[in-house]
Amino acid sequence: MEFSWIDIGITVILLVSIAIAVFRGFVKEAVSLASWIAAIWLAITFSNQVALFLPASIDEVSFSLSQSEIEVSKLRVGIAFVLIVIGTLIAGALLNYILSHLTKNRALRGIDRLLGAFFGFFRGTAIVVLLILAASYTNFPLSDTWKSSQILPPFELVAKKVIKMMPPDFSKHFSLDSGDLQASSFRF
Repeated sequence: MEFSWIDIGITVILLVSIAIAVFRGFVKEAVSLASWIAAIWLAITFSNQVALFLPASIDEVSFSLSQSEIEVSKLRVGIAFVLIVIGTLIAGALLNYILSHLTKNRALRGIDRLLGAFFGFFRGTAIVVLLILAASYTNFPLSDTWKSSQILPPFELVAKKVIKMMPPDFSKHFSLDSGDLQASSFRF
């Protein structure tokens, strides 16, 4: 069985993700993920309201680029979005710091790291699936390298299931039909 560079790349992504998660532990990984999810959700939900507290003059920004005048609209909302994300991530880092001291106990450390390994595997899988989705915007899935990959098929199947869960207006942009024969031998 010969591995392609895609197989090596997938293996490296999974191993690095697992190693980082084992080193950091499940608690730190879970709090970090929750912080990012909360930060993005809070920013999407409340950036318009927070923008009202910023000076209105911020929205009147324009600049020239190659003799073209470019106006930036809704700059306050963008700044509010970034401020909310940064603030939430700082709060998450503080919570992470506090919780990491609670898991310093030797009895909890082993379980924390073992659960971290599982977390790392699933995060690595998510990264690989996102890369497959990005590749589906190109003709790379039609290449011989893609088709000869030994490790890719189960991840490609997950990507196809993710595409099926997307709204039709969004999912129509993804194309992974070339690997149907290869991925069809794997079942969940």
